[in-house]
Amino acid sequence: MKHAFLTLERWTTALALFGACAMLALSASLGMFQIVMRFVLEQPAEWTEVLIRFSLIWMVSVSYTHLRAHETVLDLVCRLLLDKKKTQKYTQDTSPLYHPRL
Repeated sequence: MKHAFLTLERWTTALALFGACAMLALSASLGMFQIVMRFVLEQPAEWTEVLIRFSLIWMVSVSYTHLRAHETVLDLVCRLLLDKKKTQKYTQDTSPLYHPRL
């Protein structure tokens, strides 16, 4: 069950990251298209502004969700490692064979 959940999490994270990258590429491409249409051909395409805004908003929200998900996982791993290290230190300090003055 744990393996299936981690696999699902890995796939959804990859999908979210791909979506954010696709939105960034879309907004950059539409921005360049808008510049060419406006200043070279002198026929501005108004619909590109709406799509750029849409893609940037979704890119930021998906990226933030991806960041928060990994921050939570990293915090959990760090907390578990620190607890393990504290436990090992505590058992070393309280063992009868431990003599700090020797």
